[in-house]
Amino acid sequence: MSFKWVLLILVFFSGVISPAIAVAQDLHERGIRTEWVVSEIDLLEEQNNPSVDGTERTIKSDGLVMQQRLLPPSAAKLTEAITDDDGDTVAQAGDELYGVLAGSGRVYCLNEKPEINPVGALFVGAVLQAKCFKDVDGDGVFDGSFKKKLGNGFFPQLSGKHRKKLRQISGGSFETIDPRDLKRAYYVAVKFEGRGFLGLASSRFFSVEFGGDDASSELTRQYSTKGDDLPSTVEISGLGASFTVLGFEDDAIRVRIDDPFDEQPFAVSTRVTIR
Repeated sequence: MSFKWVLLILVFFSGVISPAIAVAQDLHERGIRTEWVVSEIDLLEEQNNPSVDGTERTIKSDGLVMQQRLLPPSAAKLTEAITDDDGDTVAQAGDELYGVLAGSGRVYCLNEKPEINPVGALFVGAVLQAKCFKDVDGDGVFDGSFKKKLGNGFFPQLSGKHRKKLRQISGGSFETIDPRDLKRAYYVAVKFEGRGFLGLASSRFFSVEFGGDDASSELTRQYSTKGDDLPSTVEISGLGASFTVLGFEDDAIRVRIDDPFDEQPFAVSTRVTIR
């Protein structure tokens, strides 16, 4: 049995990067769905990466050719701590949350490292879950909480329905913020993989990487140059990005960015093959 990460090309754009999350008409009343969107924000330039010089970059093996930030449709910050019905604090004032499309009310999930479900871990290995809150009546105060399994590793991708009865909480007032102001960032990137197995190939290989501060994953499909012919243009299908390899420098390459990633929704799925 093998697993493959597959890019989903999504075509829904309603509510993308708006200051307040909209109700998703196609969802069940308890339905939720994350909608991460590729933004124009170039994280390599934001980090003042020394390999960046205009649109030309020198990339060493395992380095990133391009890296753009993924943004949720909305974001929020707690102005009051949240406690559960036992009086334990589950979120602090100042904690940030990313917005989730919802069939009713407003749903936000903590923008933090996901936690492991201890019950699931006993039977099927590590099951990561997000801690989410729902403002049922839209008054700016969360009315209950729930936890939801992440679809793909540490990347916060959620879908399905939340539990019928929300967990009771106290506190939980919040204010909306610009998604670009979230301190914890997620991204999609092109990674330079070098010259393949044992470094003997003449072609240079690349993969699409996605993730955040805690961990990253790669799509199964790889891209490559045509041998060592120069210049060599590489197109990343489905994401609209392209770049041209201009030269080879020991274990590095010099590239020109022709087109960044398209600004579009981004999601991945796992394809399981049983042999």
